[in-house]
Amino acid sequence: MLEMPLFPGYVFVHLPFLERNRVLTLPNVVSLVGSKHSPSVVSIEEIDCIRKGISLGNAAPHPTFAVGQRVMIISGVLSGVQGTLLRGQNNTRVVISVDSIGRSFSVDVDISCLKPIESYLPLKRHVG
Repeated sequence: MLEMPLFPGYVFVHLPFLERNRVLTLPNVVSLVGSKHSPSVVSIEEIDCIRKGISLGNAAPHPTFAVGQRVMIISGVLSGVQGTLLRGQNNTRVVISVDSIGRSFSVDVDISCLKPIESYLPLKRHVG
Protein backbone atom coordinates (compact mmCIF):
# COMPACT_ATOMS: atom_id res chain seq x y z
CA MET A 1 0.00 0.00 0.00
CA LEU A 2 1.38 3.38 -1.01
CA GLU A 3 0.44 6.49 0.97
CA MET A 4 0.40 9.78 -0.90
CA PRO A 5 -0.19 13.27 0.51
CA LEU A 6 -3.64 14.73 -0.08
CA PHE A 7 -2.09 18.08 -1.06
CA PRO A 8 1.46 17.38 -2.30
CA GLY A 9 3.93 20.11 -1.35
CA TYR A 10 1.64 21.73 1.23
CA VAL A 11 2.26 21.93 4.97
CA PHE A 12 -0.40 23.48 7.17
CA VAL A 13 0.92 25.62 10.01
CA HIS A 14 -0.64 27.67 12.76
CA LEU A 15 1.47 30.74 13.47
CA PRO A 16 1.07 34.15 15.06
CA PHE A 17 0.82 36.85 12.39
CA LEU A 18 4.24 38.33 13.16
CA GLU A 19 5.96 34.93 12.82
CA ARG A 20 4.73 34.18 9.29
CA ASN A 21 7.73 35.64 7.45
CA ARG A 22 10.07 33.60 9.63
CA VAL A 23 8.71 30.41 8.06
CA LEU A 24 10.17 31.51 4.72
CA THR A 25 13.69 31.15 6.14
CA LEU A 26 13.22 27.39 6.69
CA PRO A 27 14.93 25.01 4.23
CA ASN A 28 12.73 23.90 1.29
CA VAL A 29 9.97 26.41 2.05
CA VAL A 30 9.25 28.27 -1.16
CA SER A 31 6.33 30.49 -0.22
CA LEU A 32 3.14 30.88 1.74
CA VAL A 33 -0.07 30.28 -0.17
CA GLY A 34 -2.12 33.44 -0.62
CA SER A 35 -1.88 36.86 -2.17
CA LYS A 36 1.34 38.86 -2.20
CA HIS A 37 -0.02 40.94 0.70
CA SER A 38 -1.10 38.17 3.06
CA PRO A 39 -1.06 34.38 3.33
CA SER A 40 -4.26 32.36 3.05
CA VAL A 41 -6.03 31.54 6.27
CA VAL A 42 -7.48 28.04 6.45
CA SER A 43 -10.43 28.04 8.82
CA ILE A 44 -10.94 25.51 11.62
CA GLU A 45 -14.01 24.28 9.71
CA GLU A 46 -11.91 23.62 6.59
CA ILE A 47 -9.25 21.77 8.62
CA ASP A 48 -12.01 19.68 10.26
CA CYS A 49 -13.46 18.92 6.82
CA ILE A 50 -10.06 17.75 5.56
CA ARG A 51 -9.56 15.57 8.65
CA LYS A 52 -13.03 14.02 8.33
CA GLY A 53 -12.47 13.33 4.62
CA ILE A 54 -9.18 11.60 5.36
CA SER A 55 -10.70 9.59 8.22
CA LEU A 56 -13.39 8.22 5.87
CA GLY A 57 -10.59 6.72 3.81
CA ASN A 58 -9.92 6.79 0.10
CA ALA A 59 -9.51 10.59 0.04
CA ALA A 60 -7.59 11.70 -3.05
CA PRO A 61 -6.54 15.01 -4.56
CA HIS A 62 -8.93 16.38 -7.17
CA PRO A 63 -8.33 19.33 -9.47
CA THR A 64 -10.18 22.54 -8.74
CA PHE A 65 -11.90 24.06 -11.72
CA ALA A 66 -12.70 27.71 -12.39
CA VAL A 67 -15.32 29.13 -14.70
CA GLY A 68 -13.45 30.34 -17.79
CA GLN A 69 -10.70 27.73 -17.39
CA ARG A 70 -9.39 25.75 -20.36
CA VAL A 71 -10.11 22.05 -19.85
CA MET A 72 -9.67 18.79 -21.70
CA ILE A 73 -12.40 16.17 -21.82
CA ILE A 74 -10.70 12.92 -20.80
CA SER A 75 -13.48 10.33 -21.27
CA GLY A 76 -16.61 9.77 -23.28
CA VAL A 77 -17.34 10.47 -26.95
CA LEU A 78 -15.56 13.86 -26.81
CA SER A 79 -12.41 12.46 -25.18
CA GLY A 80 -9.35 14.51 -26.16
CA VAL A 81 -11.34 17.64 -27.05
CA GLN A 82 -10.37 20.91 -25.38
CA GLY A 83 -12.81 23.60 -24.35
CA THR A 84 -13.59 26.33 -21.84
CA LEU A 85 -15.53 25.66 -18.65
CA LEU A 86 -18.75 27.67 -18.85
CA ARG A 87 -20.24 26.61 -15.56
CA GLY A 88 -19.72 23.87 -13.05
CA GLN A 89 -21.02 21.99 -10.04
CA ASN A 90 -24.56 20.70 -10.71
CA ASN A 91 -24.65 21.45 -14.44
CA THR A 92 -21.13 21.34 -15.86
CA ARG A 93 -21.01 22.84 -19.36
CA VAL A 94 -18.02 23.20 -21.62
CA VAL A 95 -17.78 25.52 -24.61
CA ILE A 96 -16.00 23.94 -27.56
CA SER A 97 -14.74 26.21 -30.33
CA VAL A 98 -14.58 25.15 -33.96
CA ASP A 99 -11.90 27.61 -35.01
CA SER A 100 -11.97 26.77 -38.73
CA ILE A 101 -15.52 28.13 -39.08
CA GLY A 102 -15.43 30.66 -36.23
CA ARG A 103 -18.23 28.97 -34.29
CA SER A 104 -18.66 27.42 -30.85
CA PHE A 105 -21.07 25.07 -29.13
CA SER A 106 -21.59 24.06 -25.52
CA VAL A 107 -22.19 20.60 -24.11
CA ASP A 108 -23.01 19.10 -20.73
CA VAL A 109 -20.05 17.11 -19.41
CA ASP A 110 -19.70 15.34 -16.07
CA ILE A 111 -17.03 17.18 -14.05
CA SER A 112 -15.24 13.87 -13.41
CA CYS A 113 -14.57 13.69 -17.18
CA LEU A 114 -12.58 16.94 -17.18
CA LYS A 115 -8.91 17.65 -16.67
CA PRO A 116 -7.60 21.19 -16.21
CA ILE A 117 -5.12 22.37 -18.82
CA GLU A 118 -2.03 23.28 -16.78
CA SER A 119 -1.07 26.54 -18.48
CA TYR A 120 -4.23 28.19 -17.17
CA LEU A 121 -4.07 30.87 -14.45
CA PRO A 122 -7.20 30.25 -12.33
CA LEU A 123 -9.90 32.85 -11.73
CA LYS A 124 -11.22 33.55 -8.26
CA ARG A 125 -14.54 31.72 -8.73
CA HIS A 126 -13.68 28.04 -8.19
CA VAL A 127 -15.82 25.02 -8.92
CA GLY A 128 -15.25 21.42 -7.95
